[in-house]
Amino acid sequence: MEVIMFTMKGCPHCDKLKKILNENNISFVEKDVDVHEQVYDNFSKAVKSEYLPAVVIGKQVFIPERSFKTIEQAGKSIQNYLLEQSHRGNHLS
Repeated sequence: MEVIMFTMKGCPHCDKLKKILNENNISFVEKDVDVHEQVYDNFSKAVKSEYLPAVVIGKQVFIPERSFKTIEQAGKSIQNYLLEQSHRGNHLS
């Protein structure tokens, strides 16, 4: 399951979440909002939030102040979601 993280250069919260995901061996595709401006504009309008870092996994989104309050909480939530999805996949086969 692809994990996409919207980030911005110089964002300490983005850097911290990238570090947490890397430490937990969670691979992700990073999309800098300045480079992927149109994609991010469409995303932020759809979810009605411009907060970063924002993470998308399939149809699930993790957004600051809505899905998590701290970056540590974001890391745990993402890790738990991926674990739950992998368990569901194992039960379906």
